[in-house]
Amino acid sequence: MGFRARLIDIKQGAFEVLLNIRDAEDLGVHPLDRVRMSCGKGSLTAVANITETLVASGEIGVFAEASNALGLKEGELVNVIPGEKPSSLEYIKKKMEGRKLSGQEIHAIIKDIVDNNLSDIELSAYVTSVAIRGMDMDEITDMVNAMVETGDRIVFDKSPIVDVHSIGGIPGNKYALLTVPIVAANGVTIPKTSSRAITSPSGIADTMEVLAPVSHTAQKIKEIAESVGGTLVWGG
Repeated sequence: MGFRARLIDIKQGAFEVLLNIRDAEDLGVHPLDRVRMSCGKGSLTAVANITETLVASGEIGVFAEASNALGLKEGELVNVIPGEKPSSLEYIKKKMEGRKLSGQEIHAIIKDIVDNNLSDIELSAYVTSVAIRGMDMDEITDMVNAMVETGDRIVFDKSPIVDVHSIGGIPGNKYALLTVPIVAANGVTIPKTSSRAITSPSGIADTMEVLAPVSHTAQKIKEIAESVGGTLVWGG
């Protein structure tokens, strides 16, 4: 079915769209089902939300992540068909049941997270399952490898390249602001990436951002590290 795109300037944290209830019934789509949407610039799979009033029949509301990924313009024609749920949902269910995940299954989950293919509810289910069921060393290793394979990698021309970590979550424990300059001053390259606030009022990246910008591309991070010996940047 063809729809006119109505751009919604709200970030949902995943690819999501809004369908009028009559159009959803015609497509056979229910709330939180997947739809496959395509235009001349590409295609993607998004989670469908259903409304009676926010978009008219024949329109599709497209939230920021999806509209940016496709480069959509207001009123542009978009083709929409029912989509399949990601295979990673079965693997998340498997973890909920307390069963061990294979490397391929963990890679599928991480890739869907990186590609914005999972909703907040599905992400919460995975995180909660891991917190309750735990992971053995094989699963931890597979998850780290999957994160490396699906993320941006920086290859430095020198070695050693080192990193430092604390246990995290300690209010005011901004150890990296002290340790990174000390290590770099001794000639060891330390491209430190940090998080923003999670369990404390301010993460290391938030604190450093008071002094300097912390959001950089992978190439820029490499240039900074090679120039001054270290970085204090947001990991994204």
